[in-house]
Amino acid sequence: MRQDHPQITGIFLCLLALALRTSATNFEQCIADIRSGAWGITGGTDSHGHPVSNISEANAITYALCVRACGKSPEPFDWPAFYQQFSSWLLPYFALLSQLPFGAESRLSNLSSVLLTVGSPTLAAYSLALTALNRRWVTRRFRTFSYPNAKHAAAILGDLQGVPVRIAYEDGLFPSLVVLHQNDEWWRELSMGLKHSSPWSIAAVTSMGWVVVAYILTIIDSFTPIQPDVSPPFRPLGILNLFGKGVGFVWLWLLPIVYGWIQVSPICDTDRLQRLFNHADLYTYVATSGSAEVVKATSTSSLRGLTSSGHAGEPYADIALADSQLCAPVFNYARAFSWSATVEDIAAAFASASWKARARIPVSGDVSWVPSGATPHPSNRTGSLQEVLQYCGSPPSDARTRSSLKVYERVVVASLAALSLQWGTTGAAILVVYFAPTVGLGCESGAFLVYGVISTVVWMLMLSSSILAHHAHPRPHRADLRDVDGATHVASTLAVILRRMGKILASLNTAWIIAANIAQFSNFFNRCWCNSCALSLGSRAFNSGWIGGIVLATGCALSLVSFIHILLDPMMSD
Repeated sequence: MRQDHPQITGIFLCLLALALRTSATNFEQCIADIRSGAWGITGGTDSHGHPVSNISEANAITYALCVRACGKSPEPFDWPAFYQQFSSWLLPYFALLSQLPFGAESRLSNLSSVLLTVGSPTLAAYSLALTALNRRWVTRRFRTFSYPNAKHAAAILGDLQGVPVRIAYEDGLFPSLVVLHQNDEWWRELSMGLKHSSPWSIAAVTSMGWVVVAYILTIIDSFTPIQPDVSPPFRPLGILNLFGKGVGFVWLWLLPIVYGWIQVSPICDTDRLQRLFNHADLYTYVATSGSAEVVKATSTSSLRGLTSSGHAGEPYADIALADSQLCAPVFNYARAFSWSATVEDIAAAFASASWKARARIPVSGDVSWVPSGATPHPSNRTGSLQEVLQYCGSPPSDARTRSSLKVYERVVVASLAALSLQWGTTGAAILVVYFAPTVGLGCESGAFLVYGVISTVVWMLMLSSSILAHHAHPRPHRADLRDVDGATHVASTLAVILRRMGKILASLNTAWIIAANIAQFSNFFNRCWCNSCALSLGSRAFNSGWIGGIVLATGCALSLVSFIHILLDPMMSD
């Protein structure tokens, strides 16, 4: 490689910077010339766009006069101002991104989770709200079951939303887990292993505190009086600090998302989960045919009654289920239906066993019921493989369980919570910019509007993809219930197409919002066309709610935090 390449590159960048600065507009000098009458006495307006007779008394000017007097170029790039704004308003949120929970098995998948989160806060909030709703639902679903280990099962299922779960009915593996008293230790070991210490860390508290302080400062900074000798149209950093306030609002969604995931504490470490299951499997027993003897499950089969299946190469894996195999919590949207079907299968087994235990029916028909208080005596929970299978009842074979309506109810509630957060924060950013001088849809408010719309579209695409994937593979956790037909193939293909479209749009939207913020900080939007709000006013463009924006954004963010906090209120004691 030639050694003069760096010099050539440096010269090119210097020439480019010089060209940009040469074509830039000095608005202070331009406005001074306009006020002096150098460009005539017409073209001045008040803050509402009404013409004024004396140009020296004008609070704003028409777009035509602005272009004629000042040109179409933006103000020159100001590095000190750019650095101050970037580090004060955008950098804290970038630091807070590092506190999002990851857990995918590859860096590319983790990058995908970041792009999905930033590119579609709607999807991120939807996955968070759905996870909290699911945890509350599974707790209530198992409350009525009196059979041993039902509470452990509810806690385990609530913690395993971040990974795909597989149930194996072959050789009585899963029914043995539910019925046999020898497997009580397995439930306890797994339940205790999934518990962890407080998820709050110094880094998380510091990052969140930094964002809160930055957000409060942007509100305080909005009271900074505007320079008396500078016209409002060309200095939006005055009474309404649009740069700081717009960025502070449009990124505010990240604060409740991070707080919510810390509270939910998702288990998304695949290696840790595999170690937990491997350890718990040492305590797994399975019933045998023709006798009440039990044997170690590890000595009879490589399958397990209940295990995580978030690894490549699973026999039932399909490309439509790719996101459900990824363990980052933002992908919980893809596991909502399969996880709910898993819960229903397990609940059906516990419901059958609980009903028979309350009816004082022992597992084995050769023994009588032994009274032992609230918990069935071990002898009541021993039997042959055939008796164990009968005690749990037949596994549900209908792919569409009766709880499907409940799943969609949770989907609707989570969707409303996600849309409220997205448009509460993005809407506030649009609001304060829209109603600031010049009133109307301009470059900054238009950029925020595009960000919110694409975020919502991405969520719609990913949600549709998950529904189609569910209809193509209604029970991916059950290898014994796979039906492949033409309709399945079509739904699976559509699910893949929509998912990929959503990810592409999310990536572009991430780049869009970052580029838009940088454009704000670098004075790119500080030009006649943007400052006159020509996007909405057209030829009537001229250059003169923030409280409503503050209330809207802050209220929606706090509402999601309260929503998650209420949902995670414990319903059962251990």
